[in-house]
Amino acid sequence: MMPALASTSDPDAALKERLLSALASRAGLAPRDGLRARLDDELARRPPAARLVWADAALAAGPRDPAWLSLLEPMLVHETYFFRHVAQLALLEQQLSAIGRPEVWCAACATGEEAWTVALLAPNAAVLGSDLSPEAIATANAARYVGMAGLGPFRDIPARWATRLPIANGVWEPSAPLRQRVRFRPHNLATEPPPMRHADAVLCRNAMLYLTREAAARAEETMRQALRPGGLLLLGPSERLVNPAGWAVVEAGGAVAFRRGGS
Repeated sequence: MMPALASTSDPDAALKERLLSALASRAGLAPRDGLRARLDDELARRPPAARLVWADAALAAGPRDPAWLSLLEPMLVHETYFFRHVAQLALLEQQLSAIGRPEVWCAACATGEEAWTVALLAPNAAVLGSDLSPEAIATANAARYVGMAGLGPFRDIPARWATRLPIANGVWEPSAPLRQRVRFRPHNLATEPPPMRHADAVLCRNAMLYLTREAAARAEETMRQALRPGGLLLLGPSERLVNPAGWAVVEAGGAVAFRRGGS
């Protein structure tokens, strides 16, 4: 008699699909390999008997409830650093220099380095940073960045802009005048209306990569609504628009951005 084959089924498969479905509908997160791996890790941290109780509590909770955030926070990627994607920032600096008091929204800003970078590049700009993660927003508001080996916040500062980010003993904190021009708030790109209107520029770099196509389309429309006609949208260098109609491509120095048309 042939020995019975061991079951290869995943006892948590149905639970994972419920959680992935909720993450897609409530946060716009696409159930790709990276997200599935993070969910596997989070489930593995809990005893099997506790997983369903934890998941049910998370799925029943509101968007700012700790139970929901206990699921959401470990699923998010907060990869960012100062002066990231230099060519795009040079394009942005040039565009904003012609505006007296520009308004800029850094969507999906993670822990805030991008928003502070924009404020450093555009000395008269008012900058709003937003993110799905309350933990990341708390870090951005605290605004105390400590250098570290490897992939730290100061990993790749261009020489031409280094003097704008004076680092003392491995730490950077914004001055009081700089703090007055930058604010942060939680915001869900997949479900919430724009937190500002008539922005001169919106940055949402390397966030759309993690969204479902439907959520990316909604996020793109939200950012379009946030911009004034003629305002500039900057996505990640490898990202492109879901619905390019109504946008003009702007290219300079190897960087690509998109200008909102219409009235």
